[in-house]
Amino acid sequence: NVMWQVGEYWQRVTSAEFREVGIIPGVKLNLESDLKRRLPSGEYKLRGTLYVDGRRIRPLVKEIEFVGDPTVSKVAADTSLILEPSTLSIKAVPGGTRTAGIKIGSLSEEAVNVSVDVEVPKSFRGTSLGELKGEDLSCAEWVKVVPDDFTLRPGRHRNIRIITRLPKNEKIYPNYYAILNFHATYTDGQSAGKNTSLILLENAKIKAKPAAQIIKASLAAEEGSRYIIRTKSSNVGDVHFTPECKAIVTKPDGALVLESALSGQRHVMLP
Repeated sequence: NVMWQVGEYWQRVTSAEFREVGIIPGVKLNLESDLKRRLPSGEYKLRGTLYVDGRRIRPLVKEIEFVGDPTVSKVAADTSLILEPSTLSIKAVPGGTRTAGIKIGSLSEEAVNVSVDVEVPKSFRGTSLGELKGEDLSCAEWVKVVPDDFTLRPGRHRNIRIITRLPKNEKIYPNYYAILNFHATYTDGQSAGKNTSLILLENAKIKAKPAAQIIKASLAAEEGSRYIIRTKSSNVGDVHFTPECKAIVTKPDGALVLESALSGQRHVMLP
């Protein structure tokens, strides 16, 4: 997160995400991200959060005196794009077309331009499960947004149509998915933030079969008498779900030691 000091307070400017990477002991990574905006000089606070195997590490906070663009006097902070609904579920039959709607609102005190694009979910790219490729479950090519470019006035909202078609393919699956990206920019072209919506296209002719698999589980000692249970799971079915995990620790004779819910980054798990 990037924050800018305004008087006695810190105002959030934007945040940047970095792709998940593997790292071996002794290696240092230099990660960069384009904030897509010009910043004026001033006091800024940077807050970095790192997740290792789904567990959040203590964040790093750093305050800096930043020398920015002398032609800019105002920070182009991210605005909040409100999407209703944030997850859009659509049911269709092969060969059919369905239309649904999303209402978009802005909390900005200025007008913002919004453009919308559709993409394959990142978790599908370059992945496979047996003969099933991740891209086979994408409906990005079957989705049309109308309109896909418009202006939101302060305090106003806009309704857009999401037109989806489910073609008759040789390979037919119970569910298909796509991501809608909503990009906001101020009238001077600087970024005003981004929001996303998940499209769930359900095939009404096939029943889904949810299935999960625990790939890895480990018990690690920390300071004192604290222990951490870590697990890695996978959605091996053909439908999304929101996971809830718990761990049970027993003695060799089967006697229960403890039972505990597991915490981490909770979100919808796609197939």
